[in-house]
Amino acid sequence: MTTVFNKKNIFRFAFVALLMLAVSTANVAAQESASHTVHIGVSPITVMSVSGDPLPFIVDKSTATDRIVATDASTFYNLTTNIEGVFIQAELDLPMPDGSELWISGLSSLGMTHGKVQLKGGSPLQLISGINRGYENGQAIEYAFIASPDAEDIPLQSRSVTLTIVDRANGRQEQHTQTVYFSTQSFKSSKR
Repeated sequence: MTTVFNKKNIFRFAFVALLMLAVSTANVAAQESASHTVHIGVSPITVMSVSGDPLPFIVDKSTATDRIVATDASTFYNLTTNIEGVFIQAELDLPMPDGSELWISGLSSLGMTHGKVQLKGGSPLQLISGINRGYENGQAIEYAFIASPDAEDIPLQSRSVTLTIVDRANGRQEQHTQTVYFSTQSFKSSKR
């Protein structure tokens, strides 16, 4: 079969070539123009980590004539926030036994500390408030166990203290629980 190039065939060939060129040019043009929407922002961050539990409070009442105070400052917290006005609260899970008290205090370079706070069980109390943006590492948490000398002996037991960092503006909280062990006994030496 022989193809004859006449004016009619050349016109068809040129038309097909132009059509292919137009389609490929449209594809290239479509690929060269694109739109993107970019959103830039900083999400609110409020995070805290708390070290392990305080040392057990084992109190000897045998020679005490006044209230016995045992303290421990071996625990600490780290905090990072880009929000203003967050706070840390502490809550005891159960009341302390009669004749004993548990107190807590925390240091802060970013907020206002409320000093020593007595934990009574069932109600959260602010430990540090008005925390500004920033980070702090190794801030001490101090516990104080107080026993009355005339109280009955308390066998070894524990209480859970929940530390919560609260960001009210964004409705966020992060909780950490520490366990505090304590007992009071009269360790009288037996003479034979």
